[in-house]
Amino acid sequence: MKSLSSLLVLLLCFTLPLQAQDRPHVFEGAEIIPITGEPITNGVLIVENGVITAVGETGAIPIPDNAERADLSGKVIMPGLVDTHSHIG
Repeated sequence: MKSLSSLLVLLLCFTLPLQAQDRPHVFEGAEIIPITGEPITNGVLIVENGVITAVGETGAIPIPDNAERADLSGKVIMPGLVDTHSHIG
């Protein structure tokens, strides 16, 4: 019985990440500073399946009906910025 429950927990751990983002995520209201282009003061950023699919001004970007929305008013988003500071190796 113990090995069966251990197997079930192990299977659950491997299947959860596959379903981690079944809905698009919308981050709205933040100042968005794209790596190329001018800053957007009241922006929308949409992430679907781990990929940024849209960036723009609020009202100019259609938001999917099933999206999980996060109000980031007063925050700053810098999509595409990668912090490569590392001490690995």
